[in-house]
Amino acid sequence: MTYMDQVPAQKTAVNYLRKAMDALPGQFILTGHSKGGNLASYAASQIEPEYQERIQSIYSYDAPGLNHSVITSQGYQTISDKIKRYIPQGSIVGMMLETPKQAQIVKSTAIGSGPARYLHLADQWPDFCPTGQP
Repeated sequence: MTYMDQVPAQKTAVNYLRKAMDALPGQFILTGHSKGGNLASYAASQIEPEYQERIQSIYSYDAPGLNHSVITSQGYQTISDKIKRYIPQGSIVGMMLETPKQAQIVKSTAIGSGPARYLHLADQWPDFCPTGQP
């Protein structure tokens, strides 16, 4: 992901999404945490336009960004407004690679309570409250 335009998991994600959309009618909401969020965003950006029209939104939780060639692609530009990014305070994973989409920062109980890797655990995000809000 850091030095390749596409890794095998991303190619698989596009194919999986296409098969799911061929099998099921209606709108789709894609979501993923960590690499899953990267795969959801990648698949949505690289699938054919007729499928992109059926994607209602993409929710990405503390996921690494995408390669520059993906971010600048027409497919990404088409779906970028549908992406909702969430990262915990002090995120490391969610700031890797290119992340042009502004993220909502959420509280994490892992701040100051242990190794930084705990920040990445979604169960450390109490009530999923955005920072600065009760």
